[in-house]
Amino acid sequence: MLLACAVVWQAGLGRRWTERIPPWFSIAYDYMGTETFPAPGDRDLPADDVPARYERRQQVSDNSGRPQQVVVEDRYTVRAMTSDTILFEYVTHETVDPATGAHATPGRHRDILLFPRETERRTYWLRGNYVKGIPLAFERVDHIEGLETFVFSYSGPAEYTESYASTAALLGVTLGPGQEIRCADDGFRYRTWIEPATGAVVKVEEGCTSGDYVFDVATGARLNPIDRWSGVTTARSLFMRATYVRTLRTRYLLASRYLPGGLALGGVMLLVASVAPRTHRVDE
Repeated sequence: MLLACAVVWQAGLGRRWTERIPPWFSIAYDYMGTETFPAPGDRDLPADDVPARYERRQQVSDNSGRPQQVVVEDRYTVRAMTSDTILFEYVTHETVDPATGAHATPGRHRDILLFPRETERRTYWLRGNYVKGIPLAFERVDHIEGLETFVFSYSGPAEYTESYASTAALLGVTLGPGQEIRCADDGFRYRTWIEPATGAVVKVEEGCTSGDYVFDVATGARLNPIDRWSGVTTARSLFMRATYVRTLRTRYLLASRYLPGGLALGGVMLLVASVAPRTHRVDE
């Protein structure tokens, strides 16, 4: 019975607790950074950066396609440091495989929205919100608040024209024909710290410190400045995030390894005990 329970748990019941995007999936993490816009009419960005608060929210918005796919709302918001004024916001809806966190849209199966359970030390292609598919290469192992994390990073070109479109909260940027918005000098940087068992983000570092500009696609000419920005998980939010991920890791390991392993081990021990030869004491 114990062996049967282990098989049933591993094959069916355990999936509810170990799949990458369960029905109740919702994550949120905040970090600090800067968001610096040019003054009207200026041809360059100010020398001094303006502090800002970064918010990332991801949650399931449509479960109707489960178990093959679900839709995840990915909301990226930057607010003024001392108020709730929205400086930047971009919301996308990503169709992904709930078992792995990879995109389920045809032609994008290589890309991930979320790192998978049992993350490996290799390159992953990240596509989510303003990021359109960048190769995050494994960089090193790092320890944060007692957690072992895998560090993945990317440095290079980044184009994200759509993220500056008008929204309900912001007017947005109007472009002419043949124009796009990208990070100047290919200076975009993205680094993330992932807890490998769960695939959960512990820390993130991102930004374009060379500034986002409007470019002419045909000539590559840099036109007017749009924004200079960067964000990184700071001490307080890092502690809170690490605490949450540590709890998530314990639950995942219990459901994926310890519980089925314990049931299987108990079943094997009882089976061995039941067939082991018995010795009988004979009184003289």
